[in-house]
Amino acid sequence: MTAPWVAELLRLLEAGEPAVLVGVAAVEGSAPREAGAKMIVTRDRLHGTIGGGQLEYGATESAREMLRSNEAGARLIDVALGPQLGQCCGGRVRLLFEPIGPEAAGWLHELAEEQAAGGRALLATRLGRAPGKWLVTDASQEPSDLPREILRHLAAGDAADNSVCIEELEDGVVLVFEGIEDRRQPLYLFGAGHVGQALARALAPLAFRVTWVDSRADAFPPDLPAGVAAEQVDPPRFAVERAPAGAYYLVMTHSHPLDQEVCEAVLRRGDAGYLGLIGSVTKRARFVKRLAAKGLDGEVLARLHCPIGLAGIVGKDPAIIAASAAADLLMRVSARMADAKQEIRGANG
Repeated sequence: MTAPWVAELLRLLEAGEPAVLVGVAAVEGSAPREAGAKMIVTRDRLHGTIGGGQLEYGATESAREMLRSNEAGARLIDVALGPQLGQCCGGRVRLLFEPIGPEAAGWLHELAEEQAAGGRALLATRLGRAPGKWLVTDASQEPSDLPREILRHLAAGDAADNSVCIEELEDGVVLVFEGIEDRRQPLYLFGAGHVGQALARALAPLAFRVTWVDSRADAFPPDLPAGVAAEQVDPPRFAVERAPAGAYYLVMTHSHPLDQEVCEAVLRRGDAGYLGLIGSVTKRARFVKRLAAKGLDGEVLARLHCPIGLAGIVGKDPAIIAASAAADLLMRVSARMADAKQEIRGANG
């Protein structure tokens, strides 16, 4: 799925509107956003954020000055958050400013295609002598087409894993490398009722790749949240077969029998990262009894979470349910990422 910043830059190029892409290239200490965060600045609008406050205000002014002066070259700026800006974060960030004009169309279109296909890529930006921009994918360029500094980076085994790194060479040449990979958690949302619509809106800007499933074509709103893919599937359980291993599932169709069919399909697969069913403790007890009668054992049925959301948040308004469920899922994703980092540390001694 194409990243929002890529889609927005392509839209601006199509409209002939100049812009500057501002990215956090490096972070030391505490900072408002992580390396890789991006903001698009036009003459009168912002898309995305690098953290707000004085850092973002100053970066916006610098980007708009580049637009006013028609500056074409990329620039790397080092900012100390405490002394320079008076922000209490106290860290340092390096910001990469890239004017985006018609010459960027090639790598942006190629990146959009790679992301739509679920592929990985490496963006390489060279500042100083012989500046340039390269997108490296499995099928993009032959090694002979790439500068030797980029080849050396690739040979070092640096994977395209969303990390950003900076290499400073002689003669003032600076290389910025960024791995581009969609690491959002796949999530299948079954049901386009009031709660389903509230959840689609709540999850769309978060760390989830949402596939929204309903058997009724007219159930989806005309304005889908950006980044959410809607699929009419009848019966909905068939969508479970296409889901990747480790996917999350939220089940809230317009029919209890359909809910049960989807839950059964997910549990029989046995590889869900999470299965949540909207409803009460009583609904869960009934489903467990019915599914047990169909041969599913207690250990499998224990993976069915119902009610969904955080226990301390009460209320049945769709927006409240959506906020509670989204918070619970974010906690699960964060815990999984923390466990993965701990495993890497253990493997590295």
